[in-house]
Amino acid sequence: MSFGLSFSKTEEPVFLESYFRGHLRDMRASMLLGAIIWALFGVIDVWVAPRAILPQLLFVRYAIVCPILLLCWAVSFFPNPHKYLDYVIITGILAAALSVIVRTAFLPEAESAVSALSLLVIFIYGYVVMRPRFIYGSITGVLIVLGYGIVVIGINPIPYGMLVKNFFYLVMGNVLGMYTCYKMEAYVRLDYLNAQRLRKEIERRIKTAQELELHKNHLEELVRERTRELDKTQREIVYVLAAAAENRDTTTGLHIRRMSQICAMVGKALRLPKDECESLLHASAMHDIGKIGIPDHILLKHGPLTPDEWEIMKTHTTIGAEILSQSDCALARMAKTIAVTHHERWNGSGYPHALAGEKIPLIGRIVSLCDAFDSLLSRRPYKEAWTLQRTMEHLEEMNGVVFDPLVLTTFRRILPKVLAFLEKNK
Repeated sequence: MSFGLSFSKTEEPVFLESYFRGHLRDMRASMLLGAIIWALFGVIDVWVAPRAILPQLLFVRYAIVCPILLLCWAVSFFPNPHKYLDYVIITGILAAALSVIVRTAFLPEAESAVSALSLLVIFIYGYVVMRPRFIYGSITGVLIVLGYGIVVIGINPIPYGMLVKNFFYLVMGNVLGMYTCYKMEAYVRLDYLNAQRLRKEIERRIKTAQELELHKNHLEELVRERTRELDKTQREIVYVLAAAAENRDTTTGLHIRRMSQICAMVGKALRLPKDECESLLHASAMHDIGKIGIPDHILLKHGPLTPDEWEIMKTHTTIGAEILSQSDCALARMAKTIAVTHHERWNGSGYPHALAGEKIPLIGRIVSLCDAFDSLLSRRPYKEAWTLQRTMEHLEEMNGVVFDPLVLTTFRRILPKVLAFLEKNK
């Protein structure tokens, strides 16, 4: 009970544990210090108190007050002190006040003002240092004032003027102490309430952030899944179109898949970025997409082409570039570069633009070599398949003429891996 300052039944015990935990060490130190000070005051009593009442004063001080203060200090170490600490605190304050009230009952009236001042000190000690909760502190203060009143009115009366003056100071001191106690508890409760609100707000925001993160991860996974499906579809379309352009039969369709894999292997060996090797794998499959614009009687002709037919055949590079230029995606841009440059030669004698050396894009030089390698090893309508030895000898003869020496050297270095791949994918 705290006159409008209480929390719910479930929240109040949690608050009390937090409230007392915050000043438990100070309270213990104050109670222990109070016991020591009260014991030292007994020495002063021996010097100044009348001998007739000295035994009673020492009895109250050493047999009642100091043991109670020490007992309260010891009890504060019990488990769950917040459940009983209010009673421990007010017991300690009442014990301290008891010694003053007893003195008042036995000492001359001249000492009454000193007693009132001592009680004011106890109020300060109790309300500010011990910091009981408002309701318990208020009851304690009222009991002390009533005890003092009973003594100075009924047991050891004092003059009316002194009585009014002492009561005025005690009541005002008690009221100020009660107000201070009230405000201190109110501030602590408000701080606790704000801390709980802040904690709940932080927990809510953390939960919201976690939910958003989960939702974001779910959306990202959906996007990745859709992207994978789209990539797979696009790649299938790429190979279908490439196969349609490459004579529309199984043999050349397999050539496209083999050649594109070999291109990616060479790109990796040349330490191209991983994403560029991935793009090269798929873009290289469209190197001859322009053949879709070549008439069948030329594309499917058995035997050598005439000069005029060869000129028409060579246009498949520019036709492919024109077809692929209709798309602005990265894969199409790379495929366009490959389509228009894979028949260029290192010495500048290729077509369609007679580029030479490193003016030919690296991806075009890679595809040129890999396309020739797999084509020579493959059977075509116009030729039989070459042996590996004959194929490699031809590539060496064309080193620096048709093919980039660096690309050919790299290809030669990874040839065992290429042959293992071909053996696995016959």
